[in-house]
Amino acid sequence: MFDNLFRCKPQIIEDGIPCFGNELDGDFYSEADISTWRNGGFQNSLLSSKLIDSNETKHLLNELSKETYVIDLASGPGMGLIPSLLRINPNISCMATDANVSVLKEWKSFLADKPSYKRIHFTQFSLMDIPFKENSVPVYSSFIGLSSTKEGLAGYNHVTKEVFRSLNPGGKLFTVEVDWTDIPSIINLFSKMDKHPWSIFTEAIETGIQTWHERFIDNGFKILYHDLFEFRHLKGTDNELGEAAERFGVEIGMNFNAFIIQKP
Repeated sequence: MFDNLFRCKPQIIEDGIPCFGNELDGDFYSEADISTWRNGGFQNSLLSSKLIDSNETKHLLNELSKETYVIDLASGPGMGLIPSLLRINPNISCMATDANVSVLKEWKSFLADKPSYKRIHFTQFSLMDIPFKENSVPVYSSFIGLSSTKEGLAGYNHVTKEVFRSLNPGGKLFTVEVDWTDIPSIINLFSKMDKHPWSIFTEAIETGIQTWHERFIDNGFKILYHDLFEFRHLKGTDNELGEAAERFGVEIGMNFNAFIIQKP
């Protein structure tokens, strides 16, 4: 099912997982993170009904569940849309991917004795260099996978182009991505932290803030569906920026937008 999509062979196979390199493009996970996954984190991801309970993302999942198989991009510790998708259609085949092979190994080990998840395949690669042929993939999914890309605005545009390149004509991406709502406040927060702002924020100030909707259009996609899934403020448990926001009393807003987009 998936083998004929690849344009090259993996560099190595680790614990049965094909690995295509560029692992530094992914997130770094500590031993504490791994302990959290093993002690309830992964189980909570499998049982979470948040995406199913929301009308905006339930529509996305219902449409996605009609597909034969799906490749989830930058799946991470939450495994992207796969856990929610399998609760709607337990018979769909899925590929979970991430640049960091350790999170995929942990997921594979965790699911090894759970027959209902036997249709999940695991592959390591970076969104900066997707190892699939041009015009080959019918369906991708993601939950904040593209938004987690490094390398600033250039990185955002590069991975969007990679998704477009590898989708077949008429192929679709079902995704939830994040737009930051107050860049000047974020820049001010970095000043309070006495740190240089992340490039994605400084570039947004210099060139203008572009939403994911605009970015998808600019890279050739057709928007089939777009709705706001959730607005919330960054929390201290999200990352170091969230910790600083709580410490200095700065509210940083995020719009989580649900999309179905198509390559014409």
